[in-house]
Amino acid sequence: MAITAIIMAFFGTLWIMGALFLNYNIYKLVLIDAKARKMKRPRLWAFLSMGHNNGSAFLPIYFFNRRKYPRKVFSPQEAANYERYKKQAKISLALFLIGTVVFFICFIHYFKIWQ
Repeated sequence: MAITAIIMAFFGTLWIMGALFLNYNIYKLVLIDAKARKMKRPRLWAFLSMGHNNGSAFLPIYFFNRRKYPRKVFSPQEAANYERYKKQAKISLALFLIGTVVFFICFIHYFKIWQ
């Protein structure tokens, strides 16, 4: 049982780290996109589009609002940063999902929920 608790602690930490890094990468992606579209208050839009307790409530609102602003072509530096943050977001999502699945499997095993 002790090994299950250790695995739960490790993958629980991985789950939380994946969630934090995913939110950070979404923030940076929205910030780059909002600046490229010359939207007012790009940092506010980026902050509001991060995940909260009830999910990313403002991300669909951002997507709806950004249709009004045509995007200029990214500079090479912006394009490189955008691709880097997209790749990091995919890795963060994978860490988040792996951590979540393994944590809950160990949780069910540790507390013997289905016996």
